[in-house]
Order: sequence, then C-alpha cells, then structure tokens
Amino acid sequence: MSFQGPVVVARDTSVDEKRLYALTCFVNGNEGIKWGKLYPHERRRVVLDQLAKLYDVGPDSDVYKPIEFFEQVWKHEPFSKGALAPITALGHYTKFDSVYGKPVGNLHFVGTEYSREWKGYMEGALCSGEKGAEEVVEALRQQPPRVRL
Repeated sequence: MSFQGPVVVARDTSVDEKRLYALTCFVNGNEGIKWGKLYPHERRRVVLDQLAKLYDVGPDSDVYKPIEFFEQVWKHEPFSKGALAPITALGHYTKFDSVYGKPVGNLHFVGTEYSREWKGYMEGALCSGEKGAEEVVEALRQQPPRVRL
C-alpha cells in the first residue's frame, strides 16, 4: 500500500508455475480521477515512475521495460461508472445485513457483490457462487419432490 503516488495498492498477481510475472496496481479516489484524465502514455509513465521509486531503481531498470502494460479506466465503463468494486452508501451493509443477498422464495443471489470476502473480485464471485449453490441444494432437499406429467 502506498500514499506516495497514484498507485495506492499493488499486488503480485504472478503465476509462477507458468513463469508469468505480473503486478496489478490500483489507482483510486481523487488520484484516480486525475490519473484517468491523462493520456495512456502519461498514465503508463506515472505508474512506472512510482514503481521505480518504490523499488529504488533508475531509468535504465527493467521496471521501465515491461513486456506488456494493460490498463482499465473504470470510469469509462458504462455499467461500473468508475468503481472496480461495488460501493454502497455508508452504513448500507450494516443497515440491510439481515436481507442483503438472502434468498427470496426460490430466487437466490450470487455474485461478487454478495460475497462476504473479496467483494468486487473474481475470488469473491467464486466464494459467493459456492455459497449460493449450497443454499440451493439445501433448499431443494427441504422441498417435497414435484412430478409433472
């Protein structure tokens, strides 16, 4: 975690066994708004400069020679409109905890937004899907069998 630049969180998302090495960096809040207004080459430079400073390396370092550089500016996405993860009003999770993500009749809710862990990430979607599948199986066990002819 950093408070010295646009990147506030950088995670090692490498797949070592496949020799695929990666960092996933997040630029959030007001810094993210400013960063999103830059041209792509400027956004890249700002992130690489911050990583070079973090690792205390100079301009000739491999930090400045990534094989690939992918970016996602969430505010440009029509459905997320700026947030990489679901964000609700302050207090909503505690105020509506008794009903949030709970089944309504035969309708069960799953997805990253309903996860208790890793909300906003694929891991959260998987956790929520697993929990939802368990709920459905249990609900089906409790219902008498129905036969349609």
